[in-house]
Amino acid sequence: MHAALALVQIFFAGNAVFGKLALRNLSALGVLGIRVPAAALIFLALRAVVSQARGWQRVPFRDALALCGCGLLGIVLNQYFFFEGLSRTTATNTVVLSTMIPVFTVAMTIALGRERATLRRLAGLVLALAGALLIALLGREHRGPLKVELGIGELYLLVNSACYALYLVLSRPLFQRYRTDTAITWIFGFGAVLLFPLGLRSVMHELPVAPLQAHASLAFIVLGPTVGAYFLNGFALRRATASLVAVYIYVQPIVAALLAAWLLDERITTMTLAGAVLIGLGIALVSLRRR
Repeated sequence: MHAALALVQIFFAGNAVFGKLALRNLSALGVLGIRVPAAALIFLALRAVVSQARGWQRVPFRDALALCGCGLLGIVLNQYFFFEGLSRTTATNTVVLSTMIPVFTVAMTIALGRERATLRRLAGLVLALAGALLIALLGREHRGPLKVELGIGELYLLVNSACYALYLVLSRPLFQRYRTDTAITWIFGFGAVLLFPLGLRSVMHELPVAPLQAHASLAFIVLGPTVGAYFLNGFALRRATASLVAVYIYVQPIVAALLAAWLLDERITTMTLAGAVLIGLGIALVSLRRR
């Protein structure tokens, strides 16, 4: 289980870097118009194979609606705000802000009454939020004097993190009730139904003229951060708490910073690093439990 969670974060770190490469030639809707339907077809084929061996698992109407709601949160809104945010900021800032997911996850479990609010956790939430705001306002690289500016890309990424955190909390009972192939096929199927029509025009106009690098980046995004990461995350959600799944987000900034420096020639700003430290301290306060 722990190996699966670590691999998920490596895939998600690559998602920001290779997503940035794809966005040089494609719009956010163009990327999603390919990524989500392609992944949905792969998951459908996987479910058919698994069902041959283990039987077709039926989903009642009420749970089908719940899975579609998870698809709206974890696929449509999460990925749309992720790529719109990524297109407006650096891959490094993107991944650092994604570490807010554990904080949002615990905040939502507290709000839904599934975990108890303590002074230590509330202090962690405030500390992590301060770090995120520091990156959003001051985390961009400037050649001249330091400027305070509200980064819309960073705000989009905070919305993306909140959507994914709520997805983790709400989808966990469903992944415990159904096999991973069943739940993930429903979630991605609903996401594909919504995103394919929205991204079709962008795909038809942008993909034929995109260079080989964009096609290779898309292939990685579909197979790694989408099929691999979501399936392994679903596998882990059957065996671990939502908070534990979210805490593995620590791996992302390290991998992403190395990849971004190598492939995108990005530099980590002082304010991004300071914000990352505050977020890390906040996550530690929120996530660590007393023995």
